[in-house]
Amino acid sequence: MKAPDDKPMDEEQRNILKICKNELVKDMEPVKVLREMSKSLLFSSADESEIKAEKTREERCEVFLDKLERKGARAYETFKRAIETVHSHLLSEILKAGK
Repeated sequence: MKAPDDKPMDEEQRNILKICKNELVKDMEPVKVLREMSKSLLFSSADESEIKAEKTREERCEVFLDKLERKGARAYETFKRAIETVHSHLLSEILKAGK
């Protein structure tokens, strides 16, 4: 659910996610990240169910990242804060890709 005042994710944010995708899929636990992001109400319960329904962690990561990219700039920033809490080593990859 994109907030009405939220702007779309910009090209730089999308590129960073693309650059980091392999690393994120390899190491991220999307259910933990979703839990950390739950207060932001960015993902609907249908989104969460769809992500959790995937058989492997890697598939859950792929679906999570696909949905995240459609959520907007606020979602990207919320994702970065969640990653910092749940998988701090991945935040450094994201920050490095942004330079």
